[in-house]
Amino acid sequence: MILRCISLALTMVSLAQSELRTPVGRNDFSDWTGFSKVRKNEAHFSSGTSLAYTYPDGEHHWHGFKAYYGHACDWSPYAGVAFEVYLKKDGDAEVTFSFAVAEQDADLLRPVSTATVQVSGKGWIPVTIPWELFDVFEGQRGSALQAVKTVTISATSERNETLRLRNVHVTKGELLALEAPVQGRSVEGGGAVEYEVQVGNTTGKKQNVQLMFSKYGWESMVASVEPS
Repeated sequence: MILRCISLALTMVSLAQSELRTPVGRNDFSDWTGFSKVRKNEAHFSSGTSLAYTYPDGEHHWHGFKAYYGHACDWSPYAGVAFEVYLKKDGDAEVTFSFAVAEQDADLLRPVSTATVQVSGKGWIPVTIPWELFDVFEGQRGSALQAVKTVTISATSERNETLRLRNVHVTKGELLALEAPVQGRSVEGGGAVEYEVQVGNTTGKKQNVQLMFSKYGWESMVASVEPS
């Protein structure tokens, strides 16, 4: 028996910031409700109060067995939601984030998905909540994320009667995003195949990134990573 090895190469390209994160509503909170005031794109609200945003209505239709939720927003390409909370006094806060589907989709999809996290500190505190922390089963998560209609955020803090919120957005990663548009190709033995891998920096700060392959032993391909 003759074994013929295959060469595998990954080519790295960068993702633009606009592809990595998308704002939820307007940055000035003019289409949100629940705040007491907004200054410099920062929403001020009382501890325990909920802030809410609802996506505008649009066309909802079926194509075969597939539903298209034009009246909502598709969050499935993203990895989670992120925002910043301001605590004037050093302390703790319990932050609850929920997203709900439209009323007409509630019988087919999970109506509301919720996640609660604890934050502590003083000043502006970045918060990232991946989809895995929400109380929705993995099998239902993808469909629910394709039809997000209403978003609700609340925070409770014993030491801070008033809090602030800014920069609410969905993101493809807390630090980095890694995508491969094509994940399967065929080639004859002894040949070479190349995949394009897209790397994105979701922090807005400069980072050094190095990709490598996990090695388990007895690999049958010669693999390499090359920048574009």
